[in-house]
Amino acid sequence: MVIKLFSTAFVVYLSVSATWAETSRRVSDLLDAMSIPDLIAVMRVEGQDYGVEISRDLLAGRGGDLWQKDVDKIYDTDRMRDEVEEQMAACLPAEDLPAILGYFAGGLGPKVATLEMEARRTLLSQEAEAEAQNLVDFMRDEDDPRLQVLNDFSEGLDLVDRNVSGALNASYEFYFGLIDSGALPVDMTESEVLADVWSQEPEIRAEVADWLLLYQVLAYETLTSQELADYIAFTQKPEGKALNACLFESFDVVFRRISRELGLAAGHHLISEEI
Repeated sequence: MVIKLFSTAFVVYLSVSATWAETSRRVSDLLDAMSIPDLIAVMRVEGQDYGVEISRDLLAGRGGDLWQKDVDKIYDTDRMRDEVEEQMAACLPAEDLPAILGYFAGGLGPKVATLEMEARRTLLSQEAEAEAQNLVDFMRDEDDPRLQVLNDFSEGLDLVDRNVSGALNASYEFYFGLIDSGALPVDMTESEVLADVWSQEPEIRAEVADWLLLYQVLAYETLTSQELADYIAFTQKPEGKALNACLFESFDVVFRRISRELGLAAGHHLISEEI
């Protein structure tokens, strides 16, 4: 009897493991189809730039090579990829995967993924960002109807709110990284941290809204009106909404970890300087 019960449980375990492995494989294929590894590489560059800002503003420019090594380790692309894949395998409904994979396997899906990736990479350049801002200003002067389409697109997926939430979560984790390092008072309350984090919300929201519009204008500039409408229609389908929500949830986990580790590392550098 004991053997039979164990055997049954073991079979169930193998079945669950096989299902999880298949889901993980499909998610891995999806990440590649959506150019997520390329996106993560861009995020690493953005993180290195952010590390320079932390060195300048928090460490008074004294971070040096040791600080840069810490930043490079924290923004390890293989680790980030593994984290995103694990989170997405957990939060993306298995029944939606075939439709999502099908969308990004051919037709408009790969084109959109490539354009979005190129836009994100382009905005690493301050000169390109300025040019994109000029384009947005021109579209506003011309009362270009595409701006309203993009605004409705953002609102339909809560893109501004989701990005603001992620930024606030990252700031919160950075604070507690500093506290864990001993660079901030350990008796600093969560309420005090939250109050300071929330005080940043209006500025973060304005920055997010501005950047998001620049990004969208660049990414979808070469799409026809019909192609853009078709892509927006996909994002409003149940599987499109599930994908968007899961992407934000997954990257939020990654950036919470990154921000906590950045705060911890920065705090250790501050303490070592004081000593």
